[in-house]
Amino acid sequence: MTHLRNGFHLLLLLLAVVLWGCGDSSDTAYTTDDPGQSAYGTWTLHVTPADGSTRALTLTNGYKTLTESWAAGEKVFVYQQTGTTDPTMNLVGTLKAQTSGGTTTLSGSVTGTFSNGGQLWLYTQELSPTFYDGQDGTLATLAAKYDLLYADITIEAIDPDTHTLTTKQPTFQALRSICRFILEDTEQNALNATKLTVSADNSLVKGYDNNWEAIHDAPVTLTATLDGKTNVVFLSMADFLSGNTKRTLPTYTFTATVGSDTYTCKKSARLEFGQYYATTLTMTKQSKQ
Repeated sequence: MTHLRNGFHLLLLLLAVVLWGCGDSSDTAYTTDDPGQSAYGTWTLHVTPADGSTRALTLTNGYKTLTESWAAGEKVFVYQQTGTTDPTMNLVGTLKAQTSGGTTTLSGSVTGTFSNGGQLWLYTQELSPTFYDGQDGTLATLAAKYDLLYADITIEAIDPDTHTLTTKQPTFQALRSICRFILEDTEQNALNATKLTVSADNSLVKGYDNNWEAIHDAPVTLTATLDGKTNVVFLSMADFLSGNTKRTLPTYTFTATVGSDTYTCKKSARLEFGQYYATTLTMTKQSKQ
């Protein structure tokens, strides 16, 4: 009887081992042959962008040419959309550029439930409802905080042995225009402003909501706080109707504070994503009330 009991226990133990082995996903590499396969956990992700544009910005050719490249260590934020009725974009991880230059590999980890065929979004900045507001007019700060590009990628394979996700190669696209303004009065005197505001109706984007929809309800005003030492101002701006060549050109109102004086001007222009614009703002001094 004792032998039977021990044999029965051994059989149960072997059965448990077999069942445990059947439930262990580490023996299977998930591929696009099974697009519904999903897995939860922290996964390593390496991607090499198809183009090298991102937020490391330099000007050459007498401030006429803007060059973009990757900077080693800069972050790229990885988002995943969840929900169907009220979808939101959730931050699931970050990647870092491994080298500086025109091309690089972005490496890091993501945590969540991921499926073959699922989508991830890469952004060079964390977004907010007031993303474009609060700039300081310098190219260095613009490059570090306000140079917004994005790419969407599709998961092609999930490897549980190495805990690695394989995705399609991302192609980054700009969600901003970069503008260089020279501030002058009507007699071409430099205006070293301490504040510059830009406002427009229904086309100027202030930021993004939880689902990365642009916030552009009229009127939108962006405020840049400047050091008052130069009349050259760099701003990252986004036109909600970028790409629509048939619409009426939007009109932007610029207001500069110089000491106790206020200067204004208006300009009509179409700002296209990914473009660099350099122009002089000839501003008129306003009478004090």
